[in-house]
Amino acid sequence: TDAVSSSTFVGQVVTVIRGHARVGQPAEAKFSDQAGTTHYVLIEPDVTDETFEQGDKARLSRVS
Repeated sequence: TDAVSSSTFVGQVVTVIRGHARVGQPAEAKFSDQAGTTHYVLIEPDVTDETFEQGDKARLSRVS
């Protein structure tokens, strides 16, 4: 197996698979890396009035 740094997740396009994301209320999303490994992350929007629903796609802008 290969270890990857979470900083390599920035720029990845993820798909929301569970929940309703708002600022302060993350939803679960997933993406596959170049090796085909699926990663699950919690995401929330950077913008106060923005929301993400199940099935929405978003680009990761930072990892904390």
